[in-house]
Amino acid sequence: MDTALEEEGTSSGQAKMKRVVKNSGYYRLPKFWRAHIYFIYRYYIKFGFLDGPEGKVFHFLQAYWYRFLVDAKLLECEKKGIKMKPQGDLKA
Repeated sequence: MDTALEEEGTSSGQAKMKRVVKNSGYYRLPKFWRAHIYFIYRYYIKFGFLDGPEGKVFHFLQAYWYRFLVDAKLLECEKKGIKMKPQGDLKA
């Protein structure tokens, strides 16, 4: 099945693998370094450079605008003492 949730409401194997990579890898990296590593991964390792100038702009914005902004918001919440609740698995 092509969707993230199967008919019985459980996650697909690909969605489970992505969740494991995020929770045990990406989120454990230092804030603001994650954006750099994500850009290198998307642009060089996943061959984003083959998309030409448009691909460079897209991968740059995806890593350095979106991901960096998320880290900045997390830092802001930490400074203000706002506790974030952990997200659970998606349920249908």
